[in-house]
Amino acid sequence: MTLLDQITTNPDRPISQLDVLTPAERAQLEAWNATDAAVPAQPVHTLIAAHAHTNPDRPAVHSGEHTHTYRELDTAANQLAQHLHHLGAGPETIVAICLPRGIDPIIAILAVWKTGAAYLPLDPDYPTERLAYMLTDSGASVLIGDGPATGPAVRRVDPNDPAVAACPATAPEVTVQPDQAAYVIYTSGSTGRPKGVLISHRGLANFTAALQSLTPTGPGDTVLQFASLSFDASVWEIVTALPAGAALAVATRQEQAEPDRLAALLRARAVNLALLPRRCSAP
Repeated sequence: MTLLDQITTNPDRPISQLDVLTPAERAQLEAWNATDAAVPAQPVHTLIAAHAHTNPDRPAVHSGEHTHTYRELDTAANQLAQHLHHLGAGPETIVAICLPRGIDPIIAILAVWKTGAAYLPLDPDYPTERLAYMLTDSGASVLIGDGPATGPAVRRVDPNDPAVAACPATAPEVTVQPDQAAYVIYTSGSTGRPKGVLISHRGLANFTAALQSLTPTGPGDTVLQFASLSFDASVWEIVTALPAGAALAVATRQEQAEPDRLAALLRARAVNLALLPRRCSAP
């Protein structure tokens, strides 16, 4: 009705210049979209490190029969970060992570953030050609884990190397700026070659704060880590749990594949928040 009234009143004006909303409707739309919020000043990894000081013995990450407390998680991440920093990892550099599912990839992600670098997740189950392409295209300078045999010459790091355990248990003295890259995840490539998408620490902090307002978590909660780290849903899982002081339960490859084992994990770890794909049956 609004559009028809505009047409009869202004018959010579293009439709693109006419309103379809009443003034009251437009005011309501503007009110609904008034969602500005202050972006948190702290990067996500510093929120996680704070729990290691205030509640060091609280469970942080479960995988299989193993559990790391926040103190153990932070200490391991600090030592790996020191090692990576010595190898040249720092702001605006990319560190690839290609590790089997478990606690080690979570440690690696935190370690990369502590150096100021961005992490590139490489799922070991992906085809070798795709892994080699992402490693080359991203310009990663360091690779944590095995990774593809082909690809560029990068410094390879074994997180269980004694040289890592010999590093200081304090984080490198690095200032992470909000607009520096935090991670890069590649698109599926369904409409062409996969493309790496860079996300900044500012964006990650804003995302984390938004999630806390939508799905608040805290001590006593356990979030399932089900998605491949090469899928951006994994970021949702990690930052919903650890910055809030909740626990993260990492599903093993077998638990991902077998519903009975996954259900047993959910019960054993008292998981109360999960993001899972849903299979739709035919009508």
